[in-house]
Amino acid sequence: SDTAPPTFTRLYTISSHATIPDPNNPPPEAGQGGKFMYQTPVVMDSATLAGAGVTAGLPTALQSAPNVVFVYGASYLYATSNLFLAAFALTDIEAGTAKWFYYKGGGQWSSNESDAAQLLASGQVEGTHSVVWNAPLHSFVLLHSPNVAAQFSATPWGPWSAPVTVFGKDDAWGTKLLHHTGQDQIQRSLIPIYDSSGNAVDINDTVDGALYSPNLIDKFTQNADGSVTLYWAV
Repeated sequence: SDTAPPTFTRLYTISSHATIPDPNNPPPEAGQGGKFMYQTPVVMDSATLAGAGVTAGLPTALQSAPNVVFVYGASYLYATSNLFLAAFALTDIEAGTAKWFYYKGGGQWSSNESDAAQLLASGQVEGTHSVVWNAPLHSFVLLHSPNVAAQFSATPWGPWSAPVTVFGKDDAWGTKLLHHTGQDQIQRSLIPIYDSSGNAVDINDTVDGALYSPNLIDKFTQNADGSVTLYWAV
């Protein structure tokens, strides 16, 4: 209520990275922590895991878990980060990362975040991302930016299909929804903004718009012809 608001307790830190002295020259992701600064969780029950044929590829401790949480992470590199994978039993959600397993490639798992391996091929910039399991397609579906691209995999860890562009900045709808300098009259604000000294603030009206954070909605439509319609927000 207004007089008795809810209170929250911090349970644990999922991922962190030491201070980077020069942000313009950050260290590579290999061998580092901080790979799960931004996450997308996918929860799957044991029956679905078995039907997908992935149970045997899980760490032994998770193979009998009623529900498994897969966490897809992006690192401190943010928009230029690759994609990383961790997993834990849903019953251990309050236990912290001591109960997490990190996919290190080649069917192997590790208890150390620094061992988490890149899931996507080099050069496939992942950026902001979302992942869902789509039962009719029997696939994990990944959407990521900067242009919104889709990739698919039969297993949580890949291999992932080649990226397919779903929505681009210069597509027909992209030119209607995003600012293109010199081509439209879109402005960030019709109201002038001033700083504390009374000076007008440059809000970058001359900078082109960009697609950001394609978030898959964990619902879908299975059509009569067998195809699937996916919904996402941008």
